[in-house]
Amino acid sequence: MRELEVHRELSRLQHQNILPLVDWGQNGEDDLMLMFPLYRRGSLRDEINRRVLGMASANRRKDALKTPWKTKELKDIFTGICRGVSALQDHSPAWAHRDVKPENVLMTDSGIPQLMDFGSVTTAEVKIRSRKEALMLQDQAAEHSTMPYRAPELFEVASSCDIDGRTDVWSLGCLLFAMVWGYSPFECEFEPRTNTVRVVECGYLRVIGKIPSPPEGMRFREDKAIRGIVEQILQVNPRERLTLAELLVVMESGDVNHRADEFADFSNFSKETESFLGSGSPV
Repeated sequence: MRELEVHRELSRLQHQNILPLVDWGQNGEDDLMLMFPLYRRGSLRDEINRRVLGMASANRRKDALKTPWKTKELKDIFTGICRGVSALQDHSPAWAHRDVKPENVLMTDSGIPQLMDFGSVTTAEVKIRSRKEALMLQDQAAEHSTMPYRAPELFEVASSCDIDGRTDVWSLGCLLFAMVWGYSPFECEFEPRTNTVRVVECGYLRVIGKIPSPPEGMRFREDKAIRGIVEQILQVNPRERLTLAELLVVMESGDVNHRADEFADFSNFSKETESFLGSGSPV
């Protein structure tokens, strides 16, 4: 019922970056049915698979959607996702999605990103004042927040701390990295000998570690301005992290403008990457 409540609240906004709820019904006490639009392009994960990792889809025709994103396209899509998260934070009290990831963004047929899956939505600002409260929040995050996109402050919650909407900003940073390299920075490594990306197991120590950097032979694929934004976002200390409002100022100010025909060539990614996605990405 929580997801229905959030959808009904957000439907009043008619926000273009929020998946609209077309209708809903209930069969008994627990059987809730939600109806949404059908988008043929699928999720942002589907787009990343096609455009970044170059994976063919059996149920989609070959077309321009399999070419890598141009810098302006990537910026516009990411900015739209940020606006969708902002719609949650503008609610009173502010909401946090807590599971922002490529799988939870649908792409409309015209290429507009729409945030979805609001079963994880909760109050953004949480004051933790006891070990019991800390463990409860930790358990909630473990259940609802996908590990490679989960903010570090949700892994080991302190007994006295304040949690806010910057948990979603962290997830957005992981998502932006994935739009360039295919995966969250905390579930992959670069192989300098082969200039490929290798999938690795995500864990807390990896999340609080250094953001992986591509070797010299792959750096031409990464826009420097985008890399700078990722590094501003993925600050382990949430007080040093950009707020969502600050991130939107950066994205909407034009600081990320580059030649519109610049895009990366990801055609030589390893077969290990391909086989991994074929078996499903980690949740």
